[in-house]
Amino acid sequence: MVRRNTKHAIALSLIQAVSSLYAEEWASGALPSSVDQRLQISSEEHTYFSEELKPSAEGLQVGPYLEDSKPKVSICTQLTQEGKWQLIFNFPSAVSVDVQAEGSRVYLDFNQGVDSQDLVQVQQQMGTLIKRISTGYHRLEFFFQRPVEIESYVVDKTFELSVAPDLEICQTPTRDAKFSLARLFMEERWYAKTACYLKQLEKEYPCHPNLRVLEATLENLLPRWQRSYAILRDLNEQYPYQDDFRRLMYDVYCPHAPYALAQEQYQRTIGLARVYLTSFQAEARVSCSACAFNYVGGIFQPWYGRFTNIVYSDGTLAPFQSERNQGTLYARRELESGVSMSALMYAQDSTLGGGAKLGYLWTAIQGHVLLEANWHRPCWEVFEAYAFQGREDAFRVEVDAVLNRYLNVAGKGGMRRVGITGVPNGYISALSSADVFWNLKLLHPQLTLNYGLDGEYIIYEKQSIGSNGEPFTPVPYQTFEYHSLRLYLYHSVRDRLFLMMYGGETINRYGGMMAPTYGIDLRYVKPCPCGLEIDLSAYRFPSLIVSGATSDYYTAMITLRF
Repeated sequence: MVRRNTKHAIALSLIQAVSSLYAEEWASGALPSSVDQRLQISSEEHTYFSEELKPSAEGLQVGPYLEDSKPKVSICTQLTQEGKWQLIFNFPSAVSVDVQAEGSRVYLDFNQGVDSQDLVQVQQQMGTLIKRISTGYHRLEFFFQRPVEIESYVVDKTFELSVAPDLEICQTPTRDAKFSLARLFMEERWYAKTACYLKQLEKEYPCHPNLRVLEATLENLLPRWQRSYAILRDLNEQYPYQDDFRRLMYDVYCPHAPYALAQEQYQRTIGLARVYLTSFQAEARVSCSACAFNYVGGIFQPWYGRFTNIVYSDGTLAPFQSERNQGTLYARRELESGVSMSALMYAQDSTLGGGAKLGYLWTAIQGHVLLEANWHRPCWEVFEAYAFQGREDAFRVEVDAVLNRYLNVAGKGGMRRVGITGVPNGYISALSSADVFWNLKLLHPQLTLNYGLDGEYIIYEKQSIGSNGEPFTPVPYQTFEYHSLRLYLYHSVRDRLFLMMYGGETINRYGGMMAPTYGIDLRYVKPCPCGLEIDLSAYRFPSLIVSGATSDYYTAMITLRF
């Protein structure tokens, strides 16, 4: 090696000396003949330098060596009927392997190279079980999603590894798995159980944003919407660039935001009456605190009615056509605990009245209780009440409960007294109503089967003597008990556009009447800020005024929220 390097240096020095002496001539391409003669070398010297300057071939056999020793291993996978994965390794020569397994890790050390392109296919086929594979020249290390049980066999050139999840080992749930379980509890409508579980998670993951969203969702379902709104508002302030928190906050707040509403409704009882009812309604929030929101609002309803025949005060039957007005002022207080209180004042032409409502969140039944009392509330459920300033004194109790994600129930009971001008005690009745909703399909579109009971039973009815000497009823009303079976379809047509349709059959147990009932409702909702709601609907169901008649309702409504 020293000799070769010395000769290389001598040759390089000779070339540099010649090039410095004859640089100009060399550049012009004309070298002196003497120089040309000096640079000529003998054939022996040429052969010598060629052999010495040729790169050495020693140690350059690595390429062919590696090519010959590249592992020619094939790996195939099979899934047995017992749910086990089998990995079959086929080697070019007899194989021995050291197998080590611990929990979800399996280490294999072979006596020969095992690097194979088939490992890519193994990873794809067993992706639900294998987390990753670490490879070396003669080793493999498998990292599985969960603890596994293994069995291994060696037969000459074949090695077989059998892998199955260890079902007897309980996995420690991850954070996302715990959050998913809480979400499942809410979907099953187990609100009390969800609340306890979320308190446990709060100790493990305090102030985690996803956990806070779950808490807000639960509060809104109860509903304690003020708490839900406060949680989402805090998240929005903490993460101002997260649009999801802002959108959820507005979705919760929008149904309780101040609003202005205009509605036009056409009511028709076929062959008997036509009523055009207009409503103007507004509500404003006057104050709010950490535990309560206070509202004031008002409703003004002018109407125009035309009836084929009504009973006049002398007992005669005659057509009626006129305009009437009624209005309502109210104040409402909603507490974050789910309690709501309302005070109302009614006015109908020259008649005044009042009322009160108390709502209570009853967590034991995962539902609500509403108590309502009214005095001289405008009542337009009878044709004569439309014409002669009908009013009611009533007390009602309403209860609704969520049994699970598939079954909801609601019921109502009470009593009322209805009168008109000059006849304060037209009739007294008992009220009853019940609804059972069974969700057949929860995903879009949602299908719900409904059984409904709606009944009113006359306890007392005023009788008078007409001008012709015949007895008559100044406020004619009839006992009824409707049983309905309906199928509802709820579908989100597109973002913020919702469709509801229903159809079914209704039977009046007292009147012996059977009639189809159906309806459709198309609603567009844009949440706050600058919320907008447009609602178009059409319904048909048996008349509650005249037995055997059918009533149609066509409504258009627009609501602005602030």
